[in-house]
Amino acid sequence: MNRYIKNLLFMALAVGVYPNLFAENKVLDKRVRSESGEYGITFAARKKGTPNDFDHAFVIFYFSDPNGHRTVRKAVGFYPAGDVSKVDKFEYKAIFGGEGVIVNDSSESIATEITVIVNKDVFEKATSVKTDFESGKSYWLGWRDCVSFVGSVAEKVPDLNIPNRILNITPAAYIIEMSASN
Repeated sequence: MNRYIKNLLFMALAVGVYPNLFAENKVLDKRVRSESGEYGITFAARKKGTPNDFDHAFVIFYFSDPNGHRTVRKAVGFYPAGDVSKVDKFEYKAIFGGEGVIVNDSSESIATEITVIVNKDVFEKATSVKTDFESGKSYWLGWRDCVSFVGSVAEKVPDLNIPNRILNITPAAYIIEMSASN
């Protein structure tokens, strides 16, 4: 096989297996009017830490005060409730369903992200999704999980292309597709 075909096959395999290598971090401005302060929503996937770690998607809400003196950032993700150190019980709840919780993801390392600058009214609608998930949503991997949470927040942003969950099943693939399609 000639070298060109080998390199092409290697690149195709790398994109499929390691999509984060080719991810871009993008910023979109979806504001429809001028107003004081800035409001943004970042959709992100974290870097996997250890071989036993799992993929994860989360949202970062940020806003500045109208005078521009400070910016407030809050990163949150949706997880199955329980003790991650008790892996058997934690994995069982994740796969077969159980209580879900919103967790502070401020210390997560970001592998890929897309930030959308929005108006205050859109920001408030998006943050209401967090409140809705905090009030007792169950967690079920593939149906109501971290990617579903990110998708529910994204649905509140007008004219934002939202990826097909079935075609983009992993958190990183979902965020990469959201970035690519916008």
